Amino acid sequence: MLDLKDGAIVCGLQAEGGRLTWDELVELDAPAVLFVSSDHFCCVDPREKLQGGGGSRLRIYDLPGATLWLTRSELESIWRGEALVIRSPRSRTRTDGPVAQFETTFADFGVAKADAVVTNEFSLKNTGHEALRILELRPFCGCAGLNSAGKEIPPGETGKIVMKFSLQGRQGAQLIQGSVRTNDPARPLTLLTYRGVVERPVLVTPHLFDFGEMIPGQEGTREVIVTDRGDQTLQWVRGSLVTLEAYLGDASSDGSVPPAGKPTFELRYVPCGVSVQDAYRTASSSARPSPELNVQGYPLRYRMVLKCTVGEDTPYGKYFGTLQLKAQRQGGQESQIFIPVALIVAKDLYATPRLVCFGVMRPGENRSRTIRVQRRSGKSVELVSCRTAGEMPETNTMAGRIVPQFEILMEGGVSAVVEVTLKAPRKTATTTGALSGHIELSVTQESPLRVEWLAVIGPEKQELGEKEG
Repeated sequence: MLDLKDGAIVCGLQAEGGRLTWDELVELDAPAVLFVSSDHFCCVDPREKLQGGGGSRLRIYDLPGATLWLTRSELESIWRGEALVIRSPRSRTRTDGPVAQFETTFADFGVAKADAVVTNEFSLKNTGHEALRILELRPFCGCAGLNSAGKEIPPGETGKIVMKFSLQGRQGAQLIQGSVRTNDPARPLTLLTYRGVVERPVLVTPHLFDFGEMIPGQEGTREVIVTDRGDQTLQWVRGSLVTLEAYLGDASSDGSVPPAGKPTFELRYVPCGVSVQDAYRTASSSARPSPELNVQGYPLRYRMVLKCTVGEDTPYGKYFGTLQLKAQRQGGQESQIFIPVALIVAKDLYATPRLVCFGVMRPGENRSRTIRVQRRSGKSVELVSCRTAGEMPETNTMAGRIVPQFEILMEGGVSAVVEVTLKAPRKTATTTGALSGHIELSVTQESPLRVEWLAVIGPEKQELGEKEG
């Protein structure tokens, strides 16, 4: 909170931190930043109060989410009193010339319907002694408009700056800004902010098709639920994978994958209430679910089932794509939805951990770690051999070639477990250093797995005590 206070001061504001009660908070004449949930900040303007519902409520601003009206008990359940009160700079002592004073430069339209037009009036008062002229109104986006009834505000009078924001084609959290330029010599430019949340006419849950790790020759399906929260007339036209980028593990590769080696995808549109198993028997790639399945006024929902097939020749690596769904409403309006697709093509055989770290060891100390070898396909693992190799760094003077010793604890089942033991060498000098190398694990009819290992040899215990002394 101290950083927030310093930032407010840099911006020319007054900031004062402290601990407040609810009664003290609601009586503030300025906004405040609250420290809530022991790890989060939100904003509140106590000048905005909502009566009713068993007592007053305060409006909580927590970007990028929608604003919330909280009661005393709701706020005190997450807030322990820490607050930073923010006030405008001290009043200017001069009395000549115009002075532009906005009641607020921030407004929130809450949650609005898609394709609506929201409007807000910002009050601008001239607290000076000469006429305040509005020289320029400039919105920062073509979807917004700024205008005023007049271009001049007499001393002591209040004018209105009207901001309109078109939500056509928008969904989710939105923020628009605009600037007002006046002839106030001390503060000629003021920034206005208007924000809120637009309801999503089409909701996708979860937000992506995540296939996780797959091996060559494997098939998998994932599904999302698409809910029509609009006019309930959404009809799917088609779906296609418009992009698929590969990030291969082979450093020598340029990332390109031949068409024959790419994973393939097949989409099925399944009405909710039909099982995924039945989907492949009842639906074709061009089938359209019937809206008549919508009953009792519930939002129309579809289950989108995506099937991924990884070929035997598909290169190992990470794949990211985008599935484009095209739909049409009853009135002819077209809609497009883009859903991310992600998968990792990995080897069937793998070892965990990939790096065995023995940590910092004292000379002569023994330390053991375990390595587990498994198959993603769930098939049995038959460990043939285990070979260790080590490297001595040039920065230390320890004699001999140091390698870990191993013992096979379990094999022949769904996994094999190897215990690796390293004995830290005795030094021939007072220098210390790092030891590293790798372990090769050989499995029947598979390429050897390589697991790196690392250890740091520290000083003798008595040497450490001498240095501290």
